[in-house]
Amino acid sequence: MVNTYLLSDETNDCIIIDAACSDESEEKQLSDFISNNNLKLTRNINTHCHVDHVLGHDFIASHYGIFPEYHEACTPFLYRSGKLPLIMGTGLTGSRHQKDISTREI
Repeated sequence: MVNTYLLSDETNDCIIIDAACSDESEEKQLSDFISNNNLKLTRNINTHCHVDHVLGHDFIASHYGIFPEYHEACTPFLYRSGKLPLIMGTGLTGSRHQKDISTREI
């Protein structure tokens, strides 16, 4: 799986950076890793929102209930495409599902 990072701590909480799962095999690879290591996914953070960094958001949102977090500057890019909001989390559109991390400590 390219462009995807998973960070965990001693409590087994983990965050995903750039959920780039592009197909079901990569989704399974990610979910198996989380499950096999007894991890609890708590956040889904984007470094930027190019398509090769966001393809897994729908899976993460539907499987774990964790919605993507990204800088507010990404919003215009995300909403130019009619299909990209579908990728960004179970078909939700509108900025109320965005978490602005521009001033938030990660």
